[in-house]
Amino acid sequence: MSKTAIYVTIEDNIRPFVKVYNYCLANKIDDYEIFIDKVLSATDIENRPALNRLKEKVCNKKINSIIIENFDNISKSPKFNNDLIEFITSKNCTMKDINNLNMESILQIYKFTQEMYSKEYKNKLKHNKNKKEEELER
Repeated sequence: MSKTAIYVTIEDNIRPFVKVYNYCLANKIDDYEIFIDKVLSATDIENRPALNRLKEKVCNKKINSIIIENFDNISKSPKFNNDLIEFITSKNCTMKDINNLNMESILQIYKFTQEMYSKEYKNKLKHNKNKKEEELER
């Protein structure tokens, strides 16, 4: 039987968990499993044992819906977040950000972010190449 997961990353306080828990109470979501990763910051993407357990349960079809406090708090890495979104959608699982972002909105934001980083990266490479060419000409 599939159920809902609450996934929260906590840096120094439990406020994100309380917000998600209150959201579940207000929306009468009572069949859930809690996954909490204590992280130093949203840039820490290596040490996520709870997220790994959650992904395993999604793979095994034991979780079909994930509720999070703020998608941006999962990671500051667009690649990590995009990979997570692709994984979740490939398993026919849904994700709900309690700040009223649904899965489609999250996907649109991260596609845009990915494009922006890609353009920024290409511009940086072009700038560095031009800079090196100028130096060689001197």
